[in-house]
Amino acid sequence: MLDLNEILRSELAFLRNDLNIKHGVEIQATLDPALPMIKGLYSDFSQALRNVLLNAVEATLGQKDRHLEALTCRNRGWVEICISDNGQGIPAEVRPHIFEPFFSHGKQTQDNVGLGLHAVRQLLNSYGAHYQIDSSSQGTEFSIRLPREAETEGV
Repeated sequence: MLDLNEILRSELAFLRNDLNIKHGVEIQATLDPALPMIKGLYSDFSQALRNVLLNAVEATLGQKDRHLEALTCRNRGWVEICISDNGQGIPAEVRPHIFEPFFSHGKQTQDNVGLGLHAVRQLLNSYGAHYQIDSSSQGTEFSIRLPREAETEGV
């Protein structure tokens, strides 16, 4: 059984210790202390959350004040993880493509080859994950909803 709060705390700690992020991005977390445990592989959730967090950090590049917020909560049979940033947002015409392999809305670099969100979907779909993206020119909120009783084949 996995504690998503603990996985998220760990990934946020990695971000806070990255010298490129440490002094440039304000990171906040609001974690539901009664979040239920879920079934799954630690590495699937760790990598998926890292990818979403790194996308959020990248989205804030160029902003004077850079903010990222992580939130966990329970909703009617679901566990939800929300990552929001104050970046430039994702244009509506781009959103249908964000899970495609090698698609990048930002500048492609050696570190950004457009596989992050594709990997998130590959890692979490077997857990029944649902995704919601709310985006405007003031930022983006990326939500991952998982059934409380996340069951997977072969785990």
